[in-house]
Amino acid sequence: MVYHLLYWPRAVAISFLTISTMLALSAVSAQADTSCDGLVSAMLTNAKTPYRSMSIITFDSGDNPKPALSQTSETISTGDAVFARFGSGKWKQINIPLDKLAEAVRQNAESFSSCKRLADETVDGKAVAVYTGHSLTAKSVVETKIWVEPDRGVMIRSETDIVPTPEPGDVLKGRHVAIRYNYENIAPPPMD
Repeated sequence: MVYHLLYWPRAVAISFLTISTMLALSAVSAQADTSCDGLVSAMLTNAKTPYRSMSIITFDSGDNPKPALSQTSETISTGDAVFARFGSGKWKQINIPLDKLAEAVRQNAESFSSCKRLADETVDGKAVAVYTGHSLTAKSVVETKIWVEPDRGVMIRSETDIVPTPEPGDVLKGRHVAIRYNYENIAPPPMD
């Protein structure tokens, strides 16, 4: 749980867009990379569309003999509010104004460069568009891959690798965030 709490703000933003660790990264001011239009468009559409996501974050401890840790989380964005829970824990409402979260999504989406549209793939019997992108900040390198439903322009899946800039004594060498999205019957979760 300690790892997850350290990266909770960015995990929220990744789930929100890809909310599952974006706010902890400083968005870079860069010229828009037109090769990233498809990736940026899908992330921004996701930020405005109610959804439920399931995330698995795997923490890479590098040469540390301890096995990699992984944690699960769920996020529900209703369009009016965002809720999250870790593992089978209690649902909590995220008290971040949605306009600020959407702005963080926009800044981070626009920080991607060297994007590519890959060959379409089939997911659950449907053809989906696939994009990759790269983002570099003073604190980390982010590589992401998203699968986009072409009809609605929303992400149905994302995988992101985040490698922090090494600092003395760091145990964490990186993390992999895998997220699946669902857009049907979205409602606030039962609050305990």
